[in-house]
Amino acid sequence: MYTLESRINYAGWTQENIANYKGPTTEIVSGLGKKVRADLGSTWVLAESGTAGPTGGNTRNRTPGYVALAVVGEEGVWTREVETGTKDRVENMLRFAEEGIKFLLEVVKGEVKPDGDEQGKL
Repeated sequence: MYTLESRINYAGWTQENIANYKGPTTEIVSGLGKKVRADLGSTWVLAESGTAGPTGGNTRNRTPGYVALAVVGEEGVWTREVETGTKDRVENMLRFAEEGIKFLLEVVKGEVKPDGDEQGKL
């Protein structure tokens, strides 16, 4: 959900979400993933939000190359943050997709455990 409009219309964002937005975080992508999974009845959801660049901000999550990932499934929520170390927008977008797919595969194969505070909260 790239645009604010899609986050409002599809992910159920409120004015409070908008007012408190400080860039991509694992909490945001976890929430988006949970909403999408519930609405679609999906087995798995991979959600991501990042700062592809070339510009960004002063905080870690607004630095070009940062991405927050979440996988949501029946057993819980798994999150990961990745930093690519480059400001190249196209390279970052490709890496974000690659890292997301690798993370999803690790989760589906059972190679990582769900985040502790998210287990059983779906």
